[in-house]
Amino acid sequence: MGREDLHDAAPKVGHQGKDIAQHAEFAFWFVFGFVVWLAATIAFALIGDLFFERGAIVYAVFIGFVCSAAVSLFGIVAHMRKLRGKIVLQAAVTFSIAGMLGEIPVMMTFPKLVPALAAETAGAYSGFLFLGYSALLTYALAAGRVRRS
Repeated sequence: MGREDLHDAAPKVGHQGKDIAQHAEFAFWFVFGFVVWLAATIAFALIGDLFFERGAIVYAVFIGFVCSAAVSLFGIVAHMRKLRGKIVLQAAVTFSIAGMLGEIPVMMTFPKLVPALAAETAGAYSGFLFLGYSALLTYALAAGRVRRS
């Protein structure tokens, strides 16, 4: 039984019929996304200059590695939680939103919160984040189509 089948077995709450299992699933993905974002942001704040200010080749390799790691982490956890169909994409969106919301104060105060990077690096950092979340959502869209059965 996949996670999307849980709504049939879970008791209904509220007058709109929202189910407990689906709320718990998306709460998990939001918290998980926030924890991953927080850990990555702290790492970038401490050692981001090793990757962002070393040249185009290092930047490209770093982007490829981090995007692959994020997509792999999401894929492994989604597989372990037996997500299928559109729930995979919904989980990825929920996971991504947590990090995107967390980035708002970081980008507004970039030089203070990320002292290891020059203020001019904020654009490259934003592009990196956009590419990472795009890669994750593209993976989830493709995976959701494959795992419908």
